[in-house]
Amino acid sequence: RRHGPIPPNSVILAYFNWGQFYEDRIKYLGANNSASYKFPALSPEAAQWIANTNKVVGVGLDTPGLDPGGSTTNMVHKILAENQIYGLENVKIPKDYPEKGCHLYVMPMLLAGGTGAPVRIISYLNGN
Repeated sequence: RRHGPIPPNSVILAYFNWGQFYEDRIKYLGANNSASYKFPALSPEAAQWIANTNKVVGVGLDTPGLDPGGSTTNMVHKILAENQIYGLENVKIPKDYPEKGCHLYVMPMLLAGGTGAPVRIISYLNGN
């Protein structure tokens, strides 16, 4: 609402300022073992809202996962995948990144037989 309607073929980047912990594995993941991970992410309700717009093709977060740390259901992944919306994890999002009006290019490495791949993300900011 704050920025008007979502344009078609949009990518939503969610900034949690979690990248500040990236160099410290325990702080970044919230624990030593996967059963105890704690980090912010999207809720299933937010994922469903995004899917219902029919305008979003991708979602990126500056956290280790799209689902909250410790999730056993991976509902956010499922909702997005069922709606052909790709997910980007561990995205370095600058604190001063504009809230709208950017062009994002996401270039995945082509791998066979996998469920994901490393990507190179390039952002074109307001003509610069």
